Amino acid sequence: MISLNQFASAVQDLGILSKHELDAMLLTIRQSAPRDALKTLARKLVRSEVLTTFQANQILSGKAKSLILGNCLILDQLGKGGMGTVYKARHIRMDRIVAVKVISPEFTKNSSLLARFQKEVKLAAKLDHPNVVAAYDAGEALGIHYLVMQFVEGKDLAAVLKQTGPVSVSFALQAVKQISAGLEYAHSRGVIHRDIKPANLLLDESGNVKILDMGLARFTRETMQGDAEELTQSGVMMGTAAYMAPEQSLNCKAADERSDIYSLGCVLYHLLTGKTMYRCETYLETAIAHREKPVPLLSSPFSEISEGLQQLYNKMVCKEPDERFQDMSSLRNELDDLLNSESMGEKKKIATDDLELQSFINELSIVNTPTRVWPLSATTHDNNNNRTMTSAPPVADDKKRPATSPPHSGTFRNLARKLLGIKAIGSIAGCLLLILISVFVLGGSRKGEPLFLVVQVADDQFLSSIRGQLLTLRNVDTNALQKIELTHSSLKFQNLKSGTYELSAKADSGLRVDPEKFSLQEGQTQKVKIWWEMPAIESTSTVWGSFPKDAPAPSRIPFSADEARTSQQKWATYLKIPVEFKNSAGIKMRLIPPGEFIQGISEGDANFYENEAARLSLEEFLGPEIQERVSAHRVCLTHAFYISATEITQQQFETVSGFNPSAFSATGAKRDQVQDMQTDSFPVDTTWYQAVEFCSKLNKLEGKKSPYLDFDLIPEIDGYRLPTEAEWEFACRAGTKDRWWWGNRAIDFIDQEWNGVNSGTQPHEVATAKPNQFGLYDMYGNYWEWCHDWSEPFKTQFWDECTTNPTGPTVGESRVTKGGSFHTSVQVGSSDYRGHSPPDRADGEIGFRIVLPVTIAP
Repeated sequence: MISLNQFASAVQDLGILSKHELDAMLLTIRQSAPRDALKTLARKLVRSEVLTTFQANQILSGKAKSLILGNCLILDQLGKGGMGTVYKARHIRMDRIVAVKVISPEFTKNSSLLARFQKEVKLAAKLDHPNVVAAYDAGEALGIHYLVMQFVEGKDLAAVLKQTGPVSVSFALQAVKQISAGLEYAHSRGVIHRDIKPANLLLDESGNVKILDMGLARFTRETMQGDAEELTQSGVMMGTAAYMAPEQSLNCKAADERSDIYSLGCVLYHLLTGKTMYRCETYLETAIAHREKPVPLLSSPFSEISEGLQQLYNKMVCKEPDERFQDMSSLRNELDDLLNSESMGEKKKIATDDLELQSFINELSIVNTPTRVWPLSATTHDNNNNRTMTSAPPVADDKKRPATSPPHSGTFRNLARKLLGIKAIGSIAGCLLLILISVFVLGGSRKGEPLFLVVQVADDQFLSSIRGQLLTLRNVDTNALQKIELTHSSLKFQNLKSGTYELSAKADSGLRVDPEKFSLQEGQTQKVKIWWEMPAIESTSTVWGSFPKDAPAPSRIPFSADEARTSQQKWATYLKIPVEFKNSAGIKMRLIPPGEFIQGISEGDANFYENEAARLSLEEFLGPEIQERVSAHRVCLTHAFYISATEITQQQFETVSGFNPSAFSATGAKRDQVQDMQTDSFPVDTTWYQAVEFCSKLNKLEGKKSPYLDFDLIPEIDGYRLPTEAEWEFACRAGTKDRWWWGNRAIDFIDQEWNGVNSGTQPHEVATAKPNQFGLYDMYGNYWEWCHDWSEPFKTQFWDECTTNPTGPTVGESRVTKGGSFHTSVQVGSSDYRGHSPPDRADGEIGFRIVLPVTIAP
């Protein structure tokens, strides 16, 4: 790591701060934190958003020069693909945020390829269209070739599909319309894309779809196709082959406008169905499928596919180019006709409900809350202006369109903002009045028609948090019950009858319904709202006396199993958050309330362990380790936090990190022990550094700030991280002072957790043993679990003082591990037992779980 002066000089050389500004900061820091001045300065600059975390880490690693590329100052890494790495940057001369694609050396080492790349870039730079990502500049610095492009705040459609699954017909058609407009423009200027796929289509916060890598795909594919062996390898070009026209897979040079039309048809299929047209294991098999297998029919979980839409799609994906649309203009004309016919039929059905929904959401604007809600609206298409416009269809009671409705707020843009999670509310742990609003509209349009229920989630970012939760709809007159599972952002239930109804959610779900009771009559519409709140909470000090007076009491160990569950429910209700939710990676998180307990063990318990070790000949209990654990001390955790209900699984880790480091996996070092076994639900085993990097990647995926700076924890930043040892032990004990959460009977361990006696010397699927009182699985056994803390002896504590939210020593050689594994003895797998391991060690038995703090804001 570099010195403080080197760090300051690098910041100055990059033009981020002046010498005068740095000298003032350094003077203050040297006086307040002389021993840790370097990291204090780095943290201060990150917290004040002068530096990004990425920049700070690069500078601390001595790589400050890599942050300057031509006229661009690199801010963050956005992604990495086959062609190179993409960064977010600030163009110094133009003073604008841009995206910089650094081209991989394999594409530029050949002079003829480099010349062709430069030609393609010049051609792409001449394109100027709202549905094409603009290329501003290209250059070379220190042998690195790069392309400067427009920075688009949003997500590519591949990420949208991964997050939401299939999209609505309306969304898919509007997206295809925009893509076809961009392609028609490019084709008119002699540019064929050749690689249209969801990952190359960016959706911005205004609902615009922009085409990425225009003109570069031919250079990329021809370079990769130079190696024939690569064509048979799974994963090398699968993302491209899934959307490639039959003639193009035989000869890339044969691609023309009609090839892009075929690929766009494949994208349409993926948007509507949530899957690719043909799912094969290799590039070659996929290419053959596109040439020989029948074209699959369109389908949608949300609505029927019209005959016109099916015919349009069929013509786009004909095997023979001569049978497709011959140019984008022909496709767009037919698409416009289809959009008009589809929208007219749909408009009659939803116009009244959308207006009622619009009115209700606008009424929420009087609430004093920072939350932004994007209303739904009925839409028509203005062919003259080529845009979606908001309209107010006439309704029976002559209600007028709310004056607060923003212009041009068509449903496609609104849905795009929901898919992207555009809001002003931060993370689940933020200090908010209102996190989630779902609107339930019930009603029927004409007498004699059945009533129906429409469920609309106003913010898709939180769909993963509420997915799977149940609402109960009860007909008061007949006492008939109907369970409603929240599975998608838009649900519709038909065949309701007139009568009085009650709609309710589980008490611990964090969801609230208003009104809970209502009457439904034919020809009328009834609005019901459901929301999920998190209010601002008064700040707390290190003593419970300053805790919010209206807050539930902190959970002081010991407490019973019933009290543990009750405390979780009380805090969930108080904070207006769920006891349990699933995040975007499918990780189930459980709420742990604030509390107080004795961490470590007493002299008496230490003697017990030593006697047991002697009796059972367990040498692992003897020596300095037992002394390290003797200093029992009181700990106060003044914040609530979520912790994953299980150890992170191999599948969850690979979903976020893109690889599986586990020894007990199909490709791991101990694969012979799990041969013919499905290990996706086994815990992942990692180094401590890999666990921290997983947290950072998960934070980035969910738009949260990472609390790690150069692997150091910044407690003030709320994001996914490893648990501190105190948090882990409090969650593990779940109210008990005993050695295990069920008591002190060692024999019960065999029936409760996977250990050296019952495991067969191998890990097992998570959540197959019993949970503790907080609903957490495998706290003992299966895998050791990394904690944040360095492993150093506890400092002597006074019993009349309480260590508040400890994060452990600031330096050390090993990190704390807790819980034991499938190899260890019963005594090692106890609440207080403290293992340790170097952070770069991976021995096939250490995994981790994650926490997400719940902010108690000032």
